[in-house]
Amino acid sequence: MSFDLFFYKRKDDAITEDDVAAYLNENIGANSNNSEQWLYENPNTGVYFLIDRNEPNDLDEGFEDFTDLNFSFNLNYFRPTYFGLESFSIVEKLVTNLGLYVFDPQGKEDGPKKIKPGQLHNEWSRQNDWWAKEKFKEFDSKYLPLEKANYIWWFQRHKRQMEEELTEDIFIPNIIILENKQDGQLYTVCVWPEHVSIMLPKVDYLIIKQVYRSFFKEVEKAGMISYNTIIEKVGSAFEDVE
Repeated sequence: MSFDLFFYKRKDDAITEDDVAAYLNENIGANSNNSEQWLYENPNTGVYFLIDRNEPNDLDEGFEDFTDLNFSFNLNYFRPTYFGLESFSIVEKLVTNLGLYVFDPQGKEDGPKKIKPGQLHNEWSRQNDWWAKEKFKEFDSKYLPLEKANYIWWFQRHKRQMEEELTEDIFIPNIIILENKQDGQLYTVCVWPEHVSIMLPKVDYLIIKQVYRSFFKEVEKAGMISYNTIIEKVGSAFEDVE
């Protein structure tokens, strides 16, 4: 199951299908193999969605004042809440910049409408929550608390920006989610390479490497240490970053 949207214009508006396609090529990424599909995919956050260019629909939908631009948006359910936060911020920019109207067949609207900030995310999130609860046991799923999941998303989404703004040689790690085989719980982890200055996200554990000499040879050992222990032992060496 997925959340679908369709894009329209008023009949007297000058916007064309090719204008929409040009905008998507510039802001989402050029569609491959001359296909009529644009895949948004963020490798840092894992968020993805699809926008398709469809064949014209000759059926009379009763939207007398509007013209169907033949583009549709698709976002799956049973996804972390931040999928909606990232995806619908992009859709809102598309709609605002091109002056489009949105028909939401999942909602109670009787035709294409101008959307309010957060409206689409709220509608998707409400239904996504229902599907997540409905299928949770069937899929043997696990989850992170909302605040922690959204923190990971925010950090990963802004990672490249933080790297570009740094004036010093500081390592910014990715946040990884691991499942503990003993207690079945999910924990957040990042890697701290040896002898490297780090921008430290708030995670549960850090993976670190110890190098020492034993019997005339160099030995490397990797292990995990809690974030709280790091702060307790060497927290004074860090400074807060906005």
